Amino acid sequence: MKNLYTFLFLISFFQIQAQTWHWINPSNGHHHLNDISFISPGNGIAVADNGVILHYNDSIWTQAESPVSENLNAVYYLSPTLAWAVGNNGSILKFNGSGWVQQESPVTVTLNDVCFTDETHGWAVGNTILFYDGNTWQVQAEVSGLKTVSFATPQEGWAGGYSTSLYHFLDGEWTEDQTFENGSILFFNTLKMTGPSSVLLSGNTLENEGILYENAGPAWLSLNSGLVNSGISFIDHQHGYGIQNLIYLNYNIPPSIYKYNTGNWSHEFSIEPGRELTSVEAIGENEAYISDSIGFIYHGLDGNWVISNGFTTDSILDIDFTRANNGYFACGTDGIWHYDAGKWTNELKVPGFRFNEIEFTDENYGYATAYKLSEFPWPYEDEVKVFGYVNGIWAEISIPILEGIWEPATSVGISFWNTIGITSYNMVYSLSEGVWDTTFLSMNDSITELRFMDPLPVNQGVQGALPENEEAWMSIKRLEGEMKGAIYFNDYINQTWNVSYETASGAFNDLCVADYMNVYAVGDNGLIARFFGQSWIEFPPVTNEDLLSVYIDSENEGWATGRNGTLLRYNGMAWSVEQSNTINDLFKITALQNGLGLVGGKNGTLLCTQTQLPVGNSYSIAGDSKDVLTIYPNPAQDNALVQFDANEVTPAELRITDMTGRLVFEQSITLTGAGIQTIQVNLQNLKNGIYLVKVISGGQILTGKILVQK
Repeated sequence: MKNLYTFLFLISFFQIQAQTWHWINPSNGHHHLNDISFISPGNGIAVADNGVILHYNDSIWTQAESPVSENLNAVYYLSPTLAWAVGNNGSILKFNGSGWVQQESPVTVTLNDVCFTDETHGWAVGNTILFYDGNTWQVQAEVSGLKTVSFATPQEGWAGGYSTSLYHFLDGEWTEDQTFENGSILFFNTLKMTGPSSVLLSGNTLENEGILYENAGPAWLSLNSGLVNSGISFIDHQHGYGIQNLIYLNYNIPPSIYKYNTGNWSHEFSIEPGRELTSVEAIGENEAYISDSIGFIYHGLDGNWVISNGFTTDSILDIDFTRANNGYFACGTDGIWHYDAGKWTNELKVPGFRFNEIEFTDENYGYATAYKLSEFPWPYEDEVKVFGYVNGIWAEISIPILEGIWEPATSVGISFWNTIGITSYNMVYSLSEGVWDTTFLSMNDSITELRFMDPLPVNQGVQGALPENEEAWMSIKRLEGEMKGAIYFNDYINQTWNVSYETASGAFNDLCVADYMNVYAVGDNGLIARFFGQSWIEFPPVTNEDLLSVYIDSENEGWATGRNGTLLRYNGMAWSVEQSNTINDLFKITALQNGLGLVGGKNGTLLCTQTQLPVGNSYSIAGDSKDVLTIYPNPAQDNALVQFDANEVTPAELRITDMTGRLVFEQSITLTGAGIQTIQVNLQNLKNGIYLVKVISGGQILTGKILVQK
């Protein structure tokens, strides 16, 4: 490997300063939400552990200032200027229209639910029953084990928790209902009065199977509960919604919400297993909100469900922004999400496939990979898909050389001159000048990241000489008895991959090329290594967590992220642990200019160094667009004009390749002189699709993209 000290090429990335990281997705952070309450479709409150209170107003969720840090278990929104929340240690909070204040509580026991009929009649239950008369809270009954309470009028209500903890309030007196005491043990999650002397009771058995009863008079009658086992919300006796979580011995049923209509349940929406739905609020026959245990709130209208406070709940596995207000996210089974100046769009999704890698050169040209795990064990192959993006169009690319990949693609790289590299296990698939090539590393190597460097300007100013090829780095997991790490370097002269560094223990998961003299790699058990131009050093670990992603700027400052919310900062001299406000795995960190940094992770975690993603165009990434050809019309049918600026009068050639790199059109160009050139191209023999256009003129290689649409 040549002496890289000879070359110094600084890329104008911004200098990362100490930052506060803000939640972008979900918009108010990952909290264990416990309850939600709405007075209208655009006005609601959610409460969570650690005293967190969220307000919803006109499609925006904001976090309110809370006077307590105790877990808040329930909230009741009575009017736009009146609400109450209750929680652990007897906590009772009141919303007065402008803020939350703590009210004096006569108990220190846990309070699980709260209900009001008007501002002078309210009840809170848990290991007691409290009553509020408009001025003070007082103990109304000495009971325990209550989870739910509901009142239709100040004269009648119900409270329950277990089959032996069910109470009826009528005309000022609580009496115990012993209907379910001699049967199986039941757990009552929700009591909902649907009118005078009319109540529904929802819960579950010991096996977590759902139960539903109604009482409209002297006795409880069993109703069809469907799979609902974790709570209900009804607007009247015949219309409502219910939620279902884990059912023992039936692990194939994910947490779901069901709609109730005149005695029948119908499935409406499901979330991923591993989390749970915590509360439901029906606000119409066909509209409801639900909350979950990781901080997301979902809104359903006429059967269509969306995230009310975010864009995805799946893991954000990769991020690539072309400018600060325009970027793409690879979100597992939720596909490719596009952020464009404040607008979120789910652009590409394939059922059963997880999107894990994405790479763009500019806003009009990029690649993404997805994989589908085989239902059968090795040696049966996993299915891998590659997609290309040109001028707003995503298309699956059939690449013969990639057929037979039996592990997911681990990285996608696009070089300065549009060389494409895709890695999988110990293989590198590269496309250059329309020709695919395959490089095999050692069989015990597993590639984790491929990074191209910008071309070294060694031939700059030499008449008729093309720039040198790019160099590239790869990080490796190497299994030799125990897991080790290795770094490969691509020699630009011999075009071979050589081992630059190998660890004694610990594998590498990611690397970042800060500039030609500084390369950083991170890995398992807090492994961090740095290349100084000719040699590698390892930093003393500051964490035992596996590090998954690293970003360092040209000033040698930056960040690394990893398992269990690990976030490290590098100030140019030493690494330190920073607060990330999450315990979710953080898979990807990236940064743009003007102090904008992004972190993506498990369960939809998206953190930003600003309070929101930019909407305006005042930001840009370092470097100019490589697309310097002007092509019009675009999309085109049978003919197009290609325009470019020639530096000198030299022989020139125009080539068009498809997304697999196959040459489909070629013509020589006669230049009219230095300056703007306009070339007419005949596209009649090209099928519909997206194509890469390249003009080679002397020392220039100019590229662009075109969509043929006939």
